[in-house]
Amino acid sequence: VPEGAVPESAVAGLSAVATAFHYLNRVVNVFLDPQPLPPPARGLTAARAVLGRVLRPGPDVTPGASLPLLDATGDDVLDAVGRTIDAAAADVVPDRVRGLVARQVAEWDGTSPALGPAWLDGPLAELSEVDRPAGRLALLTAKASYRVTDEDVADVRALGADDRALVTVVSWAAWTAAAALAPRTAREEKTPAVAGGDD
Repeated sequence: VPEGAVPESAVAGLSAVATAFHYLNRVVNVFLDPQPLPPPARGLTAARAVLGRVLRPGPDVTPGASLPLLDATGDDVLDAVGRTIDAAAADVVPDRVRGLVARQVAEWDGTSPALGPAWLDGPLAELSEVDRPAGRLALLTAKASYRVTDEDVADVRALGADDRALVTVVSWAAWTAAAALAPRTAREEKTPAVAGGDD
């Protein structure tokens, strides 16, 4: 894509798409196996057939009912989703964890952290022992969701977190990273170097 080929008016839409993918990729990495549908191929075929029936629009769908959504800009939708996730996290994710992750993400350039857990030690040292499991899970989700282990999840559960709390921690951390990184991605898509990348 030549430099300047993406008009400024399209940046908000690109940012919304990038945010959604940043967010979903992190949540999927934490909660799903690499192959979410059951093997072998015979099982995949059956699963796809079931999903096809479940996801098919029902008879009560009114054509054109969703057209008013087109009046909303990407920023409007992102703001609404962000407010909803933040509100849910306020009751579940400790304040110190939210503050720590928000600072870490704001200072982060989006590159993958160094191998090993050493990069977590400094930030997690700022948290109390009780808050560290949630802090570790949130930081990993934000910066390296593919490195979240069953043990990381179990440590949060050991402190009394139920499914709702666990999903909220991961969802909030994923959104915090996505909302910070995606606008940069959308702006950088206007340059040849990023547009021709391997991602």
